[in-house]
Amino acid sequence: MNYRMRFGAFTVAGNGDVCYEYRLPSGGTTKETVKIMLYAALSTLDEAAPAIIERWGGQRTGDWVMTHAAGLDGDSPPDG
Repeated sequence: MNYRMRFGAFTVAGNGDVCYEYRLPSGGTTKETVKIMLYAALSTLDEAAPAIIERWGGQRTGDWVMTHAAGLDGDSPPDG
C-alpha cells in the first residue's frame, strides 16, 4: 500500500496497531497549505481504512473514540 502513497506511510506499531505517519514541512507553510495537507492525509486514511480493517481487523480511531466516549469509560485510546 505504501508504494502508492504520495505523502506519509503506513506502519505497524509494537502493539500491532496500523498507524499512518505523516510529516508536515518545517518551513514555508501557511495555514491554507497545512489545511490542504491535513485534508490529503485524512482522505488517504478514509480511503485505506476499509482495506486495512478487512485484512487486519480493528476499527478506525474515530470510531473507537465515539464507541468509548473519548476514553471516559476508563479504557485507553489506541496508540497512534
